[in-house]
Amino acid sequence: MTSSAEQLLSTDQQTPNDDQQKEKSQSKVTKKSLGRGLTKIVRNGEVVSYEFRMMHKRTPYEKSLGSAKDRSEEQARIEAEKYRTKILKERHKNGIEKLSADLAMPRIPCFKSYEYARNFVKELNQIAPLNPERVTSGNLEPIDLELYGVIWLMLLLPLSMEDLLQLATTDIQSKRSEPYLTLRRAEKHTPHLDVDLPYSAITIFEALEMKLDRDSYREGLFPLLRRLSKSELKNEMKQVLNKISPTYVIDTNKFIAYFEFTAVKFSCFRSEFIKDYTKKRRGQNECGISNSARRLLMTWWESRLLQGTNSINWDLNLLSAPLKKRN
Repeated sequence: MTSSAEQLLSTDQQTPNDDQQKEKSQSKVTKKSLGRGLTKIVRNGEVVSYEFRMMHKRTPYEKSLGSAKDRSEEQARIEAEKYRTKILKERHKNGIEKLSADLAMPRIPCFKSYEYARNFVKELNQIAPLNPERVTSGNLEPIDLELYGVIWLMLLLPLSMEDLLQLATTDIQSKRSEPYLTLRRAEKHTPHLDVDLPYSAITIFEALEMKLDRDSYREGLFPLLRRLSKSELKNEMKQVLNKISPTYVIDTNKFIAYFEFTAVKFSCFRSEFIKDYTKKRRGQNECGISNSARRLLMTWWESRLLQGTNSINWDLNLLSAPLKKRN
């Protein structure tokens, strides 16, 4: 009997403690924002503590401000404002640094920077070098050869993809002396094109003629691409561009704008001449510009694009070139 009574008494003594622990575990804890990063912790309707919470560098920054027994809400707010000011100053500093970096980097069409543009051309030349023998001896499939050829020509001439895909082999005129040929639409296409081809562009056509089936090549300069639908062509071009530039999306429609922007900024030619050439790409009789001036412009662009320099061959008719005024 004694042992049973002791057990019962022991149970009665433990019950209140168990109930307290259960009640404590079931107590409701909520957080209520007081603004400007200050938050109060409430348990069963009573404020128990304060904390500071604010997003910083895309992650929540949390800091305990102590128990409500030790400090008032006003004291907690003063402490929270210190942390808030510190974070805002760091944000402002980071924003200024980012802005300065953005301003220091010239905004150019198509590419993030001129350095990125040079790397793009370098990588393109690694995959599809401007050398017919190296290209034809490589592992490029005929359709890849056409795709890389189109990219090269859009950069070098500059022309749009629509212009290039409409061209036929008869449009290449060889009346002018090497290393220049003329890409001229012999048939009644609109708009009319009359563009000088530098040597680097000629090598692309040589590579195409060497590797592609001659019967197919007679259909046009890019027979395989001409057979594709717009969606198929877009998908094929996207895959090729991803190989050249896997981390940055390149829009080939902006190649012409990239040429015009760079030529106006760095070349010695007048901006009116550059913009007129970019817009019209007409012959001498249509826009009143000498052939030698047009050749000079394309020589400069070829050197700038492939070598990253502003060097130019001034052996041509310099006096007929529309140059900028010198101070």
